[in-house]
Amino acid sequence: MARTRLAESHDFATVASNHTFVMNHPETCRLILNFLRSGRFAEH
Repeated sequence: MARTRLAESHDFATVASNHTFVMNHPETCRLILNFLRSGRFAEH
């Protein structure tokens, strides 16, 4: 996973899903909404 992180990234999250289904995974949707609201993946 370390190779996937960008130095300028502000946050990082992983989702336990394969590549084919990750975009429709409920956890992905939750993380994206949190990021759009707050700039972070985790809820505060």
